[in-house]
Amino acid sequence: MSIERINPDSLAPPIMDLYAQVLVCTGSRQVRIAGQVAVDADGKLVGEGDYAVQARQTWLNIKNAIEAVGGTGRDIVRYSINVVDHRPELVPVIYQAARDIFGDDFPKAASTLLGVQSLALPGWLIEIEAEAILD
Repeated sequence: MSIERINPDSLAPPIMDLYAQVLVCTGSRQVRIAGQVAVDADGKLVGEGDYAVQARQTWLNIKNAIEAVGGTGRDIVRYSINVVDHRPELVPVIYQAARDIFGDDFPKAASTLLGVQSLALPGWLIEIEAEAILD
């Protein structure tokens, strides 16, 4: 499996170096991880009202999901983040949680972060879905 991350000179550099503009991937298994929220393995909401705590749990769920199929954060090629009542100061909070959870395996992938009015259930502040390529 190979993932080539490209930031062409014809595009602006990735903001805060958090993603790659273009990924070229080869591999035999495509993995799609359902939207994850700050719910622990027992189904309980973690960090009600706290973006930092919910971001951490949500990224941990993504990490656990990718590891369950034999991958790491480096195998993630795309993810989408939905944030209730998003504001710019939440960006470093959300991405610091990812760096804390993944460490050197932080997924520098094609990504989108969207502010949304609400998620499926009350109390959920962040939802992340991801895609990966594995051999």
